[in-house]
Amino acid sequence: MSEHAAISSVDGCVRTYSKTSSDIEEIITKCIGIAEDLSELDEQEREIASLRDSLLSIVRSDIQLNQMSKATEQCKNAMRNFYRSNNTGEETVPDLAKLYDDELQKIVAQSNDNQESHQALKDFDNMNKTEQPTSIRANQEAVQQPMDDTGLIFSQVEEALYCPITRKYFEDPVRNKLCNHCYSKAAICQMLTRKSSVKCPVGGCTKPVMLPNLIPDKEVARKVKRKIREDKYDKHTSDTAVQL
Repeated sequence: MSEHAAISSVDGCVRTYSKTSSDIEEIITKCIGIAEDLSELDEQEREIASLRDSLLSIVRSDIQLNQMSKATEQCKNAMRNFYRSNNTGEETVPDLAKLYDDELQKIVAQSNDNQESHQALKDFDNMNKTEQPTSIRANQEAVQQPMDDTGLIFSQVEEALYCPITRKYFEDPVRNKLCNHCYSKAAICQMLTRKSSVKCPVGGCTKPVMLPNLIPDKEVARKVKRKIREDKYDKHTSDTAVQL
């Protein structure tokens, strides 16, 4: 086998692994999103547990795929080193399949990968530990939400994910009970360091903002976390496409 044929064969495997890895990340993102939706409904523990079992299987596949990808890269380096060492005798060319199997066995034996410590499962478990409103309670809160000066109801479902002060994703979002607008906690607290009350920073709103009227908004925080995960997946997919 020539150097070009050997390297091309390995590169084909690398591209396949990269595509499969992107597909797995997309599935993981969707699984966690479904779990978040289920967590808002009443008595969905069984469905969430079943979804976690499915996610565990996907994570296991992800770990195995990463190990296979590492073994493939090791094979690629080994073949390059072989040809660069001027060993051109066909009888001495390493068996690519055997080389791959040997590398994979070593990687698996030395691996400290623990599926329970996979970031996807951590995100899943942390999300389900967070107390979320039930669908009924969420609907009631949406109906009871006050209107702003334009007469629009600020539904949690339609809540923007950017802080009106920092213009970035909310961090520790808090909601003003007087006007129902959200802000990043550190940003609004900074505005309140010298005054006990400030005008709501959302354009067109005339309601005041005071510390006693600020409450944590776990629903918005959850949506921001989901969006960040989706952004991370989109970036990974884009980077993978460029590499391919």
